[in-house]
Amino acid sequence: MSRSGVMRKHQMKRNLTVSALSLAVSVGLLPGYQERLHAQQATAPPASQAGAQSKARPPRPFPEGARVGYIDLDVIAQESAPGKAATKQIQDLQAKKRAELAPNQKALEEAQKKIQEGASVMNPEALEKLREEAEKLQLDLQYQAQVANNEVSRFATRVHEELQQKLLPVIEKVATDKGLHAVLNRQTVVWVDRGIDVTQDVIKALDASGSTQK
Repeated sequence: MSRSGVMRKHQMKRNLTVSALSLAVSVGLLPGYQERLHAQQATAPPASQAGAQSKARPPRPFPEGARVGYIDLDVIAQESAPGKAATKQIQDLQAKKRAELAPNQKALEEAQKKIQEGASVMNPEALEKLREEAEKLQLDLQYQAQVANNEVSRFATRVHEELQQKLLPVIEKVATDKGLHAVLNRQTVVWVDRGIDVTQDVIKALDASGSTQK
């Protein structure tokens, strides 16, 4: 490979690393996360809105003589078979870790309920003992959740890297087939003509390559 080709491949890899393909990296295992998530979802647009909008608009013909294209990594992550499989892997591990934390979360909630119910009827010593037990349960749960968060984050990083390794040669092949000199990351460009969007070409090539996550 020529020096310029190596430099282009290195730059493409760096851009993909920064974007991380927008997979489900937010682990959401710490206490109170679900409540915050539901509040955000009440006002936030659907996660697949970008992909839906791209499908709603008819594709424009690729401009004759164009030597630059762009891809939308969010859409690739949402719509490609490898992207969906990678996201499911992370979500499955998240669900497993939440299930493991559930008994401790329930024990903490029960301890807090006992404190609330006994605040006006229990003697100060017994109430203080309950509070100490609840505090210990809470600290233990926070520690366990942080350990689980770290495990899921490391797993997500590995999944991202595996998907990136499969995506890079596909992007390079699409670029070569179309005679492109560069492929831009849509997330880092202020404005670009939709006619040079090669996202769907990359998705088709990626799916055809059989590069699904195992």
